[in-house]
Amino acid sequence: MKTAGIIAEYNPFHNGHLYQIEEVRKQTGADYVVIVMSGDFVQRGEPAIFDKYTRTRMALSAGADLVLELPVSFATASAELFAHGAVSLFNQTGIVDLLCFGSESGSLDDLRATAEILVREPEEYTQNLRAFLKEGNSFPLARSLALRAFLESQNVEASPKSPASRSESPVMRSASSSSSSLSSSPQIPLSSPNDILGVEYLKALIRTDSSIEPFTIRREGQGYNDSTNPETLGSLHSTSMAFPSASALRAMICENVDVEMNGTGNMEMNRTRNENRNSEKEEDTEVTKISNLIQMLSLWIPHSALDALNAEGALATPIFADDFSLLLNSKLLELSQSQIPFEQFADLSPELASRLLASVLTFDSFSGRITALKSRQYTYTRISRALLHLLLGIKSTTMEEYKKSERLPYARILGFRKSASPLLSKLKANSSIPTLAKIAGAESKLSECGVQMLREELFASHLYQSVVFQKGRRMKNEYTRSIVLLP
Repeated sequence: MKTAGIIAEYNPFHNGHLYQIEEVRKQTGADYVVIVMSGDFVQRGEPAIFDKYTRTRMALSAGADLVLELPVSFATASAELFAHGAVSLFNQTGIVDLLCFGSESGSLDDLRATAEILVREPEEYTQNLRAFLKEGNSFPLARSLALRAFLESQNVEASPKSPASRSESPVMRSASSSSSSLSSSPQIPLSSPNDILGVEYLKALIRTDSSIEPFTIRREGQGYNDSTNPETLGSLHSTSMAFPSASALRAMICENVDVEMNGTGNMEMNRTRNENRNSEKEEDTEVTKISNLIQMLSLWIPHSALDALNAEGALATPIFADDFSLLLNSKLLELSQSQIPFEQFADLSPELASRLLASVLTFDSFSGRITALKSRQYTYTRISRALLHLLLGIKSTTMEEYKKSERLPYARILGFRKSASPLLSKLKANSSIPTLAKIAGAESKLSECGVQMLREELFASHLYQSVVFQKGRRMKNEYTRSIVLLP
């Protein structure tokens, strides 16, 4: 039995993700594909557009066999911690043979060469990093510059600057397998988002001395952060058109669905309006709007996944960062009133915390606050994660404890296919940590750290569900919701 693992967000699931699952099976001969997926919040520091159960159903309907949840503290962390948490979870299940991921470079050797340098942290590289950080550069940029300078000093050819953004999970081509030999003149990837994440996966495999073999597939298509409507990108024969980015799909959904909160936080008024719709014309208009959106999305989301999205009823109530504006403003007021220091929360440096405190009464949307705080030193994503951690109550000290641990305290199942029962049996036999299929009674199986992590997860999901409710859809809570089961 060979099992491949994929780390994903599926925000939302689309044709590129389907292609990845199919190619992984074809190129590796994997019998099963296991997904470690972010829950209701993602690594960009935002809520997922659809809840985790909807996205689980979409993934299973498109060929995944088992979906495990990456705890929110790791799912919303930096790329390094995101990768560390996901790889550690795969390690502890005892069922994953291959870690498969996409990359812009498509070269496992070059990605591994970069990872080994970053794990080893040569003194010259470290000095360069400190110097570039001192100049006020953000950490990602400072690290790229430091690595480039180190490679140049070693007479190693660094890759030219690649575009700031490329594919999130568009069409992929076969790339190198898990060869341990390095290129004689490696083209070191420095700035492409999927390459960077791939390097973090490899660092995590090295640091945990994992037996899991890495495998990469080259990604091509619309840019990672490119939110251009894919309808404008050309014919369906082009990779950008056929495999648009998840960012583009989120933007399309936002434009075509009546996002009733619009970042104003006026949830009660909008809920009342939803509950008192008496105009048949208004209802017909909304149905038509959703129907048209489904027709558009059918070009870029697999039909099985789109059917799953419809079955969960989530398409009419997509969730965006600004839907949390009222909750964030309220939390900031509460903390400042109680004189609780903002810097205790993960990713909030003393400087950033001070600037945020000074702007508490300058009420704004979630995205508006990020824009106001953004600077050369602090990227949009870093600030978004910081604000989300404050809202969810995830503290720096807690994250440090998790970071020091080489293992996650549990593996939570979000869903699986019944046809994968041999895989579930192997998970039960091999897992070195408790496997949770339901929340009731789960704490009795966990360590103190595990209880804390699970409670963070439950709070985050229930907060997400409260926003879903305010937008007109009722979900079962974490104690009453069953895992997703498909044939």
